[in-house]
Amino acid sequence: MQLTEEFIQKETHRADCYRLLSACYCKPGKEFIEEGLVKNLITALEPICNNAVPFAKDMDNALSKYTNTEILVDYSALFIGPFGLLAPPYGSVYLEGKRTVMGDTTIDAVKYYRKAGVEMDPAQKDMPDHISVELEFMYYLINKGLEAYQNSDNEGFLNYHNMQEDFLRRHIGVWMPKFAKDLREGAKNPFYKNLADCTLTFIKSDMEYMMIKRGEKGMA
Repeated sequence: MQLTEEFIQKETHRADCYRLLSACYCKPGKEFIEEGLVKNLITALEPICNNAVPFAKDMDNALSKYTNTEILVDYSALFIGPFGLLAPPYGSVYLEGKRTVMGDTTIDAVKYYRKAGVEMDPAQKDMPDHISVELEFMYYLINKGLEAYQNSDNEGFLNYHNMQEDFLRRHIGVWMPKFAKDLREGAKNPFYKNLADCTLTFIKSDMEYMMIKRGEKGMA
């Protein structure tokens, strides 16, 4: 299998987008600005999903206009509570039609992780189907696929690529639209309103991309 440099660059940008979006759903801190989190996201999005860039730029503007405390207050109301979550960041809440966590779909997500050689860190506080965990898993799969390619492991590359598509179809690609709606409606700070649209736009674009590549490679 011969992959072009353009393809490798696109995969690298995809991985960066998933990694940076995952970080955006973690507890906000000064590092959001100090490490240029959203600026790096804009750079990663521009070559592969320009439609999501305006939302990322509005996120960056929000970081400059609002204090970390103001953004943290919205984060807590959306994802932590204590009086009920405005936007539960867990796949099982949306995939199983009830406001509960650790359901059958959570177990299914864990099966994907294990199949890919990933074990949840016992110190990990987030549920296995937390939005940040699933986004980071996609980052992991893309990187492993590229690693397999660089080692001339064509079968491994295709397996990781197929796993990305399958995980999008069964998990994050399914529940992201409903979660984004809750996030957009529940958020008071423009950072999270735009994060909802940025993530959803990128996920939709990536699902379309995966289907195109599936046809080109003749994958099952």
